[in-house]
Amino acid sequence: MNRILSITVSIIVLTSAVSAFAAPMYSPPAGFKAELLFSTPSETLIEGFDMDSDGNTYYIETAYQWYGDPVNWYMPDSSALKKRAPDGTTQTLYNFSSGVWGSFARLVGDDVWFGNSSYSDSVLRSISTGGGTATDIITMSGQYDLKVNGSEQVFLSAKPGDGSNIYHIVEDELGDWQADLIAEMGGYSGPIEFDADGNLYYSFPNYAAGEIVYFDALDVADAVAEEDYENAELGSVDWTSYCTGLSACSFLQFDDDAMSAPDLFSSSWQSVVDRVYGQDSAAGFGSSPNWSGLGHMVFVPGANDFEPFTCGGGELYLLATDYGEYNSTIYGITAVPEPSTILMALSGLAAGAGILVRKFR
Repeated sequence: MNRILSITVSIIVLTSAVSAFAAPMYSPPAGFKAELLFSTPSETLIEGFDMDSDGNTYYIETAYQWYGDPVNWYMPDSSALKKRAPDGTTQTLYNFSSGVWGSFARLVGDDVWFGNSSYSDSVLRSISTGGGTATDIITMSGQYDLKVNGSEQVFLSAKPGDGSNIYHIVEDELGDWQADLIAEMGGYSGPIEFDADGNLYYSFPNYAAGEIVYFDALDVADAVAEEDYENAELGSVDWTSYCTGLSACSFLQFDDDAMSAPDLFSSSWQSVVDRVYGQDSAAGFGSSPNWSGLGHMVFVPGANDFEPFTCGGGELYLLATDYGEYNSTIYGITAVPEPSTILMALSGLAAGAGILVRKFR
């Protein structure tokens, strides 16, 4: 998360809820359940994560230190990129030289790309999922989010100056990485996401007035082909509003693009998740009962669509952060069977038990 926005979130959360915090919490809507994947101890945050098909979690973990004054409330003390296996075994892939404000960890092929928004570091790096030596990609202040489209092109959302921008991260003919500015968005840092058609979505994290806009895939392709690294080809005249009236957006995540009607989820540091069903169509998708900030998301597809009471529809992983205790939890959200289905199953078991009783009486 952007450093200034992180401090703002902490102030809002702490002034909005004066009750004691116990742990990051999330309550899903009807038809779904949320199960804890893993948590961090007090004063330790997960700052961006991704998951591979084997169930390994890649995440930036930062230990914070309390300094006790309004300006330097909690400050990062030490940070590392870690890999957690399904059995809970943890491997450190990269140790930062100091604490950083972690932004994201994203899988790009067989590598993990990870960034931060710290003034002292500001380096976008990559490292193999199996470990080894990290590669410095680019130096860019205010890094916020990173996504890969269907053509395996890498895009970065960052706020290096007065406004937020979107960059295409590309390797030039000399083998050097470049940040090609393709869109000027303005305002605070916002998340990005791609649909199956290659349309590029961006969300404005305005308090109680979040909005998602998108650029057409052809416009994005033309901007990339231009290869004008210094000037943005796209701006407000080029985007189309997708949905307004949302909570302050933190991150975006589509569910299974292979399904007929993929939905776009928008998490919020306002402690809610919005589910956008299509153009100007949205509804709440659960919230935190103790004002935990809701952030990064990862979707693992299943055989069915991700809908309430539809089992086998995949799993949405959601990061919840408690800014009272300063710790994090990743939840796995899945659909549950319809109550009538459970009753039928229980009735079947009861009938079977009755038959056995009569048989052996």
